[in-house]
Amino acid sequence: MKIFIPFTLSIIFFLSSCLGGNSLFKKKPKFEYGKIANNTYSNSFLGLEVSLPETWTVDTSKKYESPFSPHFLEADLFDENQNAIISLNIVGHKKNPFSSDETLLQYIEDSNKNLGILYEKDEHREFIKEIKIAKKDFYRNRVVLLVDSQALFMDEYATEKNSYFYSLTFSYSDTLNRTLVDDVLAKVKIH
Repeated sequence: MKIFIPFTLSIIFFLSSCLGGNSLFKKKPKFEYGKIANNTYSNSFLGLEVSLPETWTVDTSKKYESPFSPHFLEADLFDENQNAIISLNIVGHKKNPFSSDETLLQYIEDSNKNLGILYEKDEHREFIKEIKIAKKDFYRNRVVLLVDSQALFMDEYATEKNSYFYSLTFSYSDTLNRTLVDDVLAKVKIH
């Protein structure tokens, strides 16, 4: 009887852990780069859906091979002279497996330091926490860079999912285009 009770309890614990949320056998979401259909980008790994107007050119073929910093999507809105007036990039960054101290804000700040290396001068940087997009908290990072005496605006919206930081980064050179960016963000869906 003494052997039977611990054995029974261990079976109950094992079954409850298999059926509950803390299961060792819990299926992890399969990594994917996402796909485009009818100018809508969807990615079940990120739980993300971005609808773009038909006038945008969308490309999922430009992928980095690194599983630690994958490039998911590039999309551009071109003017009549084939100049990109808005560019959207969705990229990921796997959390540091050797450090549990890294936060999303630290990652954004680090990525900004790297931008400082690429460009001669930054005019302005702005970090704003917890921007709501589709009922999900994102961090917004707005950077205004001076490139060849022309201002370049970069709005990055970043969040976490499945051990990745991922971000939607919009680049544009005219503040009038911010309305078009807001239109895209208004149609973002998070699953």
